[in-house]
Amino acid sequence: MEYEGQTVCATHGGKAPQALAKAQATMELADMRLRGLTVPAVDLIERLLTAESEAVQLGAAKDVLNRGGLKATDRVEVAAVITVKQPW
Repeated sequence: MEYEGQTVCATHGGKAPQALAKAQATMELADMRLRGLTVPAVDLIERLLTAESEAVQLGAAKDVLNRGGLKATDRVEVAAVITVKQPW
């Protein structure tokens, strides 16, 4: 079993203090990189909301609403026939 941020299993050195420290540092770096991309990602979605293509605008608007917790509910319709046979 590999640990988060590692490519080495516990048996082959993954639980060594230096390996755990390196894995922690790797995960923290990845987190910082993702957080740094948040502002450009929001800027891009804002630009897409005013794009010329209505399809692009609609996609961006749906993405904003979905991420804001306002996703449309899924509706499932089931058509079925139930037959009950009485044994008497």
